[in-house]
Amino acid sequence: MPRIPCGRGKGPRFDVHGVASEDVLNVRVSPSATSEVIGKLPPKTVNVLGLGEQKLVGPTEWRRIRCNDVAGWVNSTFLMERDD
Repeated sequence: MPRIPCGRGKGPRFDVHGVASEDVLNVRVSPSATSEVIGKLPPKTVNVLGLGEQKLVGPTEWRRIRCNDVAGWVNSTFLMERDD
């Protein structure tokens, strides 16, 4: 499966990490596993832009991100910060 880039912008960058090849990382309206899904990031998505907001909900840390035209919240467990 090829890598899927998220586009440009200023801010911290992340790659989707730890998502099974047949699964996706859901992008949600708000930082909750029960919130509406507004987008899906495939496992090989790279250069996801962090928008600076983070929120701890119970034991789960959520991060607000943008990938191309989709902006919302993802479980940060499945993001790995890029060094470059």
